Amino acid sequence: MDIEELRQRLEFEPQSLPLSASQLAKCQIDFDKVDLALAWQESQPHHYILTPSDPLYPPLLQQISDAPLVLFVKGLVTPLVMPSIAIVGSRNASRGGLDMAAELAYHLASQGFVITSGMATGIDGAAHKAALAANGSTMAVLGSGVERIYPKRHQQLYHDIIQSGCVISEFWPQIGTLCG
Repeated sequence: MDIEELRQRLEFEPQSLPLSASQLAKCQIDFDKVDLALAWQESQPHHYILTPSDPLYPPLLQQISDAPLVLFVKGLVTPLVMPSIAIVGSRNASRGGLDMAAELAYHLASQGFVITSGMATGIDGAAHKAALAANGSTMAVLGSGVERIYPKRHQQLYHDIIQSGCVISEFWPQIGTLCG
């Protein structure tokens, strides 16, 4: 189902959606917001909005009970369905921790795994940078919208990730960070 069909069903046939009664009850649609999201998607070729019925929606994410009903993706979408390993850790990691995360990410990315992390300072950033150094793919799952770069010092990393992977969020693109 594409986004326009989803919009039509939400407005006119909500019972036809693959949602439980409790999920439908929580759906209060702000169509102005929907229009903004669609405009965002259409503004650039590498902007995507995914729903659980989309074949590119991460399959393991579909298995959790409160999976996001919408994902915003900026960058390449193919890493979403490739084998992935998450590397996350302390923002105030030791030098040894940073080196270990980077070495692990580098070797896994070299073997074709997508490295998934949160783009935070510390272990997350080290993992993303190492995956990129290995000419691998990496995904950043953000605690903000995909148009908000946090931390600010990761601006270059953000742009590098989008070139060989993607940034992804369940939050609307312009929403600021929920942490820090």
